Amino acid sequence: MKHKIVFITLGFFIALFLWQCQQETITSNRTVESLRAKPDHLFSSSVQNDGGGSIEFDGGSSCVTKDGDCRQDTIVVEVIPDMGDPTIPVGDCKIIARFKRVICDRGENQFPQFVYSYSNYEMVLSSTPECQDLINYIKNLPNQDRDAFYAHLRGVVRDQAIAQDMLWQIQHNNITCNNGTAVEGRVYEPKCYYKCWTVGAPGPGDPPGTIHWIYRYVDCGHSCCVRSSLWCLDQNGDPIESEPHRYSLGNCEGSTPVPQWCYPDPFDPLHPIIVCNNRGACE
Repeated sequence: MKHKIVFITLGFFIALFLWQCQQETITSNRTVESLRAKPDHLFSSSVQNDGGGSIEFDGGSSCVTKDGDCRQDTIVVEVIPDMGDPTIPVGDCKIIARFKRVICDRGENQFPQFVYSYSNYEMVLSSTPECQDLINYIKNLPNQDRDAFYAHLRGVVRDQAIAQDMLWQIQHNNITCNNGTAVEGRVYEPKCYYKCWTVGAPGPGDPPGTIHWIYRYVDCGHSCCVRSSLWCLDQNGDPIESEPHRYSLGNCEGSTPVPQWCYPDPFDPLHPIIVCNNRGACE
C-alpha cells in the first residue's frame, strides 16, 4: 500500500511537470496557508447561471477563450478582507466580489481536465454601518495614497473570493493530489484599463440611504494579464496551489472610449481625469 501511494503521488507530479512544460515554467507546489477554510462568517456566496448558448464577454474578459465543453455563470462572493494590517479598521465590513466564471471540461484525457476562468471582476463597497469605519479611513487618506490603497484592497478581496470558490470546488469534487488530479484556475485582468467607479441601486432589505460603490478595471487596449495555477487537496485535506504562472495576451493596441457609466474616485474631491493605465509586465 505504501508503494502504491508513492506511485500515485509520483504520477501526479509527473503530470504536473508535463503541464508546466506546456505552459512555460511553473515552480514547485506550495501549501496556501491563507486559503484554508475560514470561519463561516467571513464568507458567503451565490451563483447565477447565465444560461447556455454562446459565451460573450466585455471589458476585462475579452481575452477569455473556450477550452473544451464550457458553461458560464456569475459568481458573487462576500468577504471580510484580511488586509494584514491591524491599523486598517476593517472590523466586520463585508465587501462583495462579483465575477464572470467560465467552467470548461477539456475531456478525460486532458490534464487538467477542468479549467475555471474568472473575469469581469467588480468590487462592491457598501455604506453599511459595519463598513463606516473603513469608509471614513478611506476618506481621510491623502489623495496620493488612496489609489494605492484601492489597488491593495481590490487585490485582497479578489484573491480571497477566488480562493474560497476554488477551495469549495476541490473539496466538493474531491480533487486530491494523491489521486493525480487537479483543476486549473485562471484569473483574467485587463492589461490596459480605466479605473471606473459607479453607484449601484439599493437592494431589497438595504437600510434607507445605503450606497453601493462599484469599482472595476475596464479594458481600454484589447489585452489581458492572466494568472494561471493548479489546485488540489493534500493528504490532510488542505489546499495546494502551484506557483502561479503569469502571462499576457494582446499588446494594448487600439483604444476603447471611456464608458458613460465610468466615474472617477468618489472620495477624491479633486475628481481626477480618467486615463488609460498600462500595467507593463503582468506581475
